[in-house]
Amino acid sequence: MKLYLIRHAKAEDPGPEGDLARRLTERGREEARRVGEALKRLGMRPALIVASPALRAQETARIVASVLEPAGTVEVEETLAPGATVDVVLGAARSRAGRGDLALVGHQPELGRTAAFLLGEETGAALHLRPADVCGIEIHDLGAPPGRLLCLLTP
Repeated sequence: MKLYLIRHAKAEDPGPEGDLARRLTERGREEARRVGEALKRLGMRPALIVASPALRAQETARIVASVLEPAGTVEVEETLAPGATVDVVLGAARSRAGRGDLALVGHQPELGRTAAFLLGEETGAALHLRPADVCGIEIHDLGAPPGRLLCLLTP
């Protein structure tokens, strides 16, 4: 399986509606579009894109999916909310195993810790993913790292 861990693109500062309601900025929308174009150009087309319930992650996922041809399917996974653990992130991926290559759109530090784990790093290590960064990993068993780093893309 190829797993793409995508940090949401640049978002607005928190407002009175709360953290989950933060939308992408204009720059963030452009970053998400560039991520989709880069994945497409490299032939990396996840069949399914799963987003955190945070609006900024959902917007990132939808923009990336819209650029890919054919457009990837987007699902929202409530457990991928900010603060999710590596086990939760891996559980979201495991529950969709067998559906093709997968992209998870979420948050730091959860995605960075998940990437480090899947690449065989010690528990607690983390890759620093900036907004709209993508870490692509090929892994045969989500419970038995290490996987192989396919890419580390920035917008």
